[in-house]
Amino acid sequence: MALSRGSMFLGRPYAGGDPLRIAYLDMEMGSAVMLHRLKSLVRGLGLTKKEFPNDNFHMYCQGDGLPDNFDFASHDGQVWLEKMIKEMKPDLIFADPLINLLGRRIEEKDNRAMNDFFIHCVKRHNTHWLICHHESKGGEFDITGRRRAVSQRIRGATSIEGNADRVFSIIARTKSARLVEFGKTRHWTQPEHTYFEFKQNPDDPEDKQWIRLVPYIPSTRTHK
Repeated sequence: MALSRGSMFLGRPYAGGDPLRIAYLDMEMGSAVMLHRLKSLVRGLGLTKKEFPNDNFHMYCQGDGLPDNFDFASHDGQVWLEKMIKEMKPDLIFADPLINLLGRRIEEKDNRAMNDFFIHCVKRHNTHWLICHHESKGGEFDITGRRRAVSQRIRGATSIEGNADRVFSIIARTKSARLVEFGKTRHWTQPEHTYFEFKQNPDDPEDKQWIRLVPYIPSTRTHK
């Protein structure tokens, strides 16, 4: 939302403050859930319908914008993607989650298959991508309780990280607070950790259609 409006996010400017064209490929939640979440954020930010959704933000969900049984890695999937990119000309494609982009023919643990997937299905389109992927079991910690580096939490083949320019992890710190921790940052200065928190409607705590993301300052006990 912030990128499509060229606005600040968690107190920081992105993309020089210029609005970007965003294509959001939802392969998991469905249009009803996604629209509910967007409306909650819009209300929390105090935006009007004219301010968001805007012409820069396009969401594609299974059965609503995306073809039924969409197989991203198939010939038909790539034809659809090329057509969408040609018509919309997105600056950034957000895809969620990676496992559902792979279809049934690609195994996320297969290093060669994943490398070929990124080369032939993602990078060939000459646009920026942000792809959501689930962490391995245990997440932040290994079986001994030791904290793992961001790169060690990635589920599947090592070529997933190898093909990414930047890798970051979102970790729960409290019921409402999250930590954005950066790992690999190719061609980019290592940023500081970023904390944010989900805020509810201060005038009506029971209002489930009002969400605002705000910077969060953790206590010394929150971050290890």
